Formats: sequence, C-alpha cells, structure tokens
Amino acid sequence: MVDYGIKQLREELKHVLKEILLSIMAILPVANRLFPGGNVMSKLLSFLHDIRYVLLFYIVGDLLTTYIGINGGHGFESNPFLPSFGLTFLLKLLFLCLLGILYIRTVERPILWNFTRHTVVLIGIFATVNNLIVIYYGYSPIQLVI
Repeated sequence: MVDYGIKQLREELKHVLKEILLSIMAILPVANRLFPGGNVMSKLLSFLHDIRYVLLFYIVGDLLTTYIGINGGHGFESNPFLPSFGLTFLLKLLFLCLLGILYIRTVERPILWNFTRHTVVLIGIFATVNNLIVIYYGYSPIQLVI
C-alpha cells in the first residue's frame, strides 16, 4: 500500500490544476485572434467542457500517478524521451494546445473531434490504471506483454 498523505496529494493536485489554468489564461490573447468577433470565453468553456475527461485522465490522472509512482520509489519513467517530470508536464501542455487547434479545425466535422478526444481519454485511462497497478502491485501489465 502507498503511504502518501492526503494533504500532500491535495497540494500536488492544486499545483497541477493551477498550472493548467495559468496555461489556459496565457493562450487567451491568441484565442482572441483566432475567433475575431466571437465570444472567446464561451468557446473556451465549451472546449474545456468537451475535454473534461481528457483533463481528468490524460493530464491530471497520468501526471499524479506518475509523480506518486516515481517519487514514492514504486517505479520509474520507462519512456526514454521523457527524462524529467517537468518535460512530461510541458509536453502535456503542448498537447493540450494542439488539441485546442484540432478542436477549432474540426468544428464542422464532429465525428473526427469525438473520435480524437475519446481516443485520448482511453489512452489516459490506460496510463492512469497502469500507473496505479505499478504503485500498488509493483509491476506493469505492459511488462507482461513485452
């Protein structure tokens, strides 16, 4: 079992959410140029509503379980392209920006947008569950396949 304090976990979650909100606020000037004459805030809220499960599983769930797993000594980051947790966080923020661009470009094609966001949610669920298994049981299901 993991001995990770609820208070510390709550603080980590606050930190991650704060960084996500600061990143969103940083892209508002760009969004004003992308949506001339439109209500940027309502479109941003619509986008955030559409990606709520992406944020929950792919961003927050994966980041928190990775952080807990690595810092708790339960595992290590097996992706050789992500040597640090900070780089992982930055790449996830970049991915969110790219997802936002895709959202803008696929307004007329909801099937493509729905397929993309649901695929990312499934990847996030898989990554989060895999990390939880590593934390609690000490092995990854991926290791059994490879």
